[in-house]
Amino acid sequence: MSRRDALTALGALAIPEVAAGAEPSVVMPMHREADRFWMEGQLNGVGPLELLVGFLGDAGQITQELAERCKLNKLFDVEIEKKGQTEASLYRARVLKLGNVLDIAAALFVGVPNPRGWPDAAINLNFVRGSFGFDFDRDTLTFLHRQPSLAGFEPLEMGRRRENRLRPDANIRIVVQVDGSPATLSVAPECGPGLQLYSDYVRKRRLWDRGGGFITSTTQETFGQSVVDRLVRLDALEVGETKIERPIARVSDPNAGEGIAGSDGYIGLEMLRRFNFWICREPTVVAFRPNAHLHDPINYDRSGYDTATEGGVRRIVATLAGGPAEKAGLRVGDVIDESREAARRAASPDNFGAPGSGLEVRVLRDGLAQTHDLVLEELL
Repeated sequence: MSRRDALTALGALAIPEVAAGAEPSVVMPMHREADRFWMEGQLNGVGPLELLVGFLGDAGQITQELAERCKLNKLFDVEIEKKGQTEASLYRARVLKLGNVLDIAAALFVGVPNPRGWPDAAINLNFVRGSFGFDFDRDTLTFLHRQPSLAGFEPLEMGRRRENRLRPDANIRIVVQVDGSPATLSVAPECGPGLQLYSDYVRKRRLWDRGGGFITSTTQETFGQSVVDRLVRLDALEVGETKIERPIARVSDPNAGEGIAGSDGYIGLEMLRRFNFWICREPTVVAFRPNAHLHDPINYDRSGYDTATEGGVRRIVATLAGGPAEKAGLRVGDVIDESREAARRAASPDNFGAPGSGLEVRVLRDGLAQTHDLVLEELL
């Protein structure tokens, strides 16, 4: 099945529903580390699993191995039209239990070789009816069947949803100000970096050649596309009446193409965690209120290397000239030792530590294991 036909079929599938008998209000704990957060849950009774929670795209992501272990229903394969080959499979879970208290029926997942190093899988709540409240003061997620009271929260202008004959655009978009210019950003708490700005916006605002240190990287997308990015430091991000000074953004090569229609980029966890906010459905309203983390230091990857996953193997695809990774001897093409990395990620703040923090990275080079000790630095 082509990707176009897959989207058509996806639009015809039932919207996930909260199971009958669910409480009118459910509060669930979130677990946050470095640039991501996850919740404990189950798929078809298999668990506990660590599940990233987000709203970007049409479906969650899962490895084929985990989909088989959880006995997810395989709906069809999706072909990449440019390549003419099967790239992924679409699965549906009978029951997704989130936070071990909220049951969601018919959740969809795309099978991918490795869901970007996420704990077990990533889930998508775009099509779940109801309202979700994120409280990063208490690290909790609240679900309501009804619209909540938004007293004390500032409703934001919503970005226009793109309508077409295949399906409506599911992504939730808000309008913010980036260096004084409006930007329509998808709300994506599952994406760690604070801001990602796409090619069109970068070209129009001339952000690519910002001064300072930056790392050039190759970001592998779900459907086989690759985009060259840079890290830049902006002057300010304004979310409603709230201003964040000197945020860091990943900006895409302005010559990479037209970007994504209707969106200038996304706002991820590093910015979102500075607010408590509600995402409400029917009608869609997004409302923010700054919290105790508003003035926290800006976290970003200070390691000076970036990776991409191809064929189930995660390799280093870029190193910053003169940066921590290059100084420590890491090279483009080194394979990350995932077994060691998984254990390290569970016990340390990953690559997002403060300048001067140490970081151990174990790689395979020419079939031989090597350990490299990095010292994180301020890159911007």
